[in-house]
Amino acid sequence: AAVETSSADPTQYLIAVKYIEMMDQVLREGGTGSKTVFMPYEASGLMSSVGGIKELMNAAKD
Repeated sequence: AAVETSSADPTQYLIAVKYIEMMDQVLREGGTGSKTVFMPYEASGLMSSVGGIKELMNAAKD
């Protein structure tokens, strides 16, 4: 419902959710105990996805 009432792209929302799920899995199942995570240099896509989630959450509250 929040996706329908906002101007956010549902595809970006789904990508952001998958990023968050993947990061949780990487940090929990790292294997070596290391908490170092290498992120792609081009992180603006991830940041815009996180911004999209925030926009959807704000729309859901309204």
